[in-house]
Amino acid sequence: MLLVLAAAMFACTNLDEVHDRLDNLEAKVKQLEGLIDAANLDIKANKALIDVEGKKLKVLSYKPLADGSGYELTMSDNSKIVLKNGQDGKEQIVGVKKDADGKLYWTINGEFMLAGGQKVLAQGADGQPGATPLMTVDKDGYWQVSTDNGTTWKYVQDANGNNVKAKGEDGEPGQPGKDAATDLKITESEDGKTITITFNGQTYTLPVSLGEEPPVVQRPKMALEYVAEYNIAPDGVSFVNTHGNDMSGRFSVEDARAKFSADQNFTVNGIKYHLPSITEWRSIVSDFGKIRFNAKPGYITNDYAEEITLGNETKVYKADYRSVRLSEQSWYKEGIAYGLRFKDESNMQLSAWRYELSNNNTETQNPGTIYNQIMIVTQRYLGPDFKGTIDDIANEEFWNTNNGDDVVRKFPAAGSSLTSYHVDGYYCSTSKIETGDYQGADQHMVFTAINAVPGAWLSRSAIPNKTMYTIRLFSNE
Repeated sequence: MLLVLAAAMFACTNLDEVHDRLDNLEAKVKQLEGLIDAANLDIKANKALIDVEGKKLKVLSYKPLADGSGYELTMSDNSKIVLKNGQDGKEQIVGVKKDADGKLYWTINGEFMLAGGQKVLAQGADGQPGATPLMTVDKDGYWQVSTDNGTTWKYVQDANGNNVKAKGEDGEPGQPGKDAATDLKITESEDGKTITITFNGQTYTLPVSLGEEPPVVQRPKMALEYVAEYNIAPDGVSFVNTHGNDMSGRFSVEDARAKFSADQNFTVNGIKYHLPSITEWRSIVSDFGKIRFNAKPGYITNDYAEEITLGNETKVYKADYRSVRLSEQSWYKEGIAYGLRFKDESNMQLSAWRYELSNNNTETQNPGTIYNQIMIVTQRYLGPDFKGTIDDIANEEFWNTNNGDDVVRKFPAAGSSLTSYHVDGYYCSTSKIETGDYQGADQHMVFTAINAVPGAWLSRSAIPNKTMYTIRLFSNE
């Protein structure tokens, strides 16, 4: 009996130690995540100050943040800049500093940030833009920096070539260290024409026009507004006027590109349309596995980089995704996913997205006995003033209110020549895979419920130029 009790006490003691270690590990991870967030916020703020100083924008107002942690500036182009204080003046920070060559370079803890033995340029001597780095921490707690939007990473090193630990001199990983001081101070000039901002050791002097109202900025044309409301009809010269699964025309890739490429000037009711490229389709859906209709208990993607063509411009944006399962019984028939998309430095295209896979029997003339699917995509403009996260928009309460300006497009599962028109949506693009094992394969947008990963994504055809697709055109302007 004593041996049993001793063993039980020993087991409890070991379990207590395990729990303590797990708690400590979780706390350290949170501390490191806090440092990473703080570093990237510092980069964003410094880059914004460099940009507005170079553009000679005016400060229309500045006010303390509600929690007293810094200031929010409103600029004459209607953009906003948030400047945050450090933690008790000791938190590790990223800033900028001018070197002897007259150029601004990124710093960490007041010393030049070295990556691969080279300083990281923030701004050239002639005002030319430098890099906008991203910061992270590796599994051992050392800083890493990327200057190509997260594609590659290099260790941050000190002047002796040593990797820099994510802590101050006296701190545990993620804890403040005594040598990393920060300051934030805003001073108005006596004549009221400028303000001087001291932030992370660098001084910026900006013109002001305090009290002036910012200009009214018209929101840009959103991605979903480029998309025609209906599919091309079987006659190839008009749109259908219904979203029924069995009403759309289907065309081979060769015919579709010959009829609807941009140089064909395909026009309906005075509006020119064209067959979209795969990067244009990426403005509507994402790559495989990001938009899921059967997530259990909820599929999460954060800061996914997407190369997108919007209008005449192609660039990389970031996006967050969340998915939900409506019920255990209906996961293969319906579902909802949410996206916070078009995140970049300006957030001028920032928008909330809702993807719904639903029943479409009412619009389908010959529904048969199979469940007919339709994907309903909704986009809501948020813009640079939105301060929330994906969690704020990934719920039906958000979408059930203030929805008067939402843009909606419906995509019936009109199938392809290889699938039925009930459950699969296959929409053609102009693009082919250019290299690799699948070189020459046609690319398209697909959504389906009958799949190991029900959802919507960008895919390829296994048989180049042989499949017949549904056609949804995008407007030229």
